[in-house]
Amino acid sequence: AMSTGVGRRIAGPAVSILGALLAAGVVWLAYDQMALLRGLWILSELRYVLLACIVFAAFTLAERATGLIRRRWIDTDSPSH
Repeated sequence: AMSTGVGRRIAGPAVSILGALLAAGVVWLAYDQMALLRGLWILSELRYVLLACIVFAAFTLAERATGLIRRRWIDTDSPSH
């Protein structure tokens, strides 16, 4: 069971960063529509955007997992302190 406080603390920054990333991506793709006329550069650009999103998602999941593990260790250690 995940406490809502920790979930909110992790989800808050993650959502805002993801929102900024999506906004930047939309602007980037809209700007690159001009490049689409000169060639299919957008595909190579999109590959980097997707890679960045995948890396970000993996990083976020790792952060969440380590946060849960760390909190569980702290919870089990707290009675001894």
